[in-house]
Amino acid sequence: MLDLVPTQAENTYRAFANMGPEPLGNGFSARTLLDASKGRRTPIKPFLLDQHVVAGLGNIYVCEALFRASIAPTMPASALTPRAASTLVQAIRCVLQDAIAAGGSSLKDYVRPEGGLGYFQHAWQVYGKKNQPCPKCPGTPACTGVQHMTQAGRTTFFCPQHQKNG
Repeated sequence: MLDLVPTQAENTYRAFANMGPEPLGNGFSARTLLDASKGRRTPIKPFLLDQHVVAGLGNIYVCEALFRASIAPTMPASALTPRAASTLVQAIRCVLQDAIAAGGSSLKDYVRPEGGLGYFQHAWQVYGKKNQPCPKCPGTPACTGVQHMTQAGRTTFFCPQHQKNG
């Protein structure tokens, strides 16, 4: 199905009216993330997957961004500090820009519009790396390596040693 919507009506169109800001756009900032997180007890990972908070973030990219920002996926969204929010916004943007430059992630059946594969899956630091050494703290005796758990029905990959509450 395809809906044609006049450009001036995009923000009020029913499918887009309640979506959060585009993560690569000017409307996404540490301030908007902090405002959305006030009073939210949900863990930061499912919070970021909520399309009402920020549009278009998927499971893989949230795992990778939280890892780059050194934030535990279990931290309550309301515990986000201004400094951690700034770091997280930058990490989200960097992950998305790196993924775009690599053509996305080709898993089972994803191909780019021209039919080619994406290669971002070769740059993943934690996603799909269960029980592998953490790339940020290899050889650290306290590091148990990359772990995984299920949050909001999605698999979360993280390093409990490297990713602390922001």
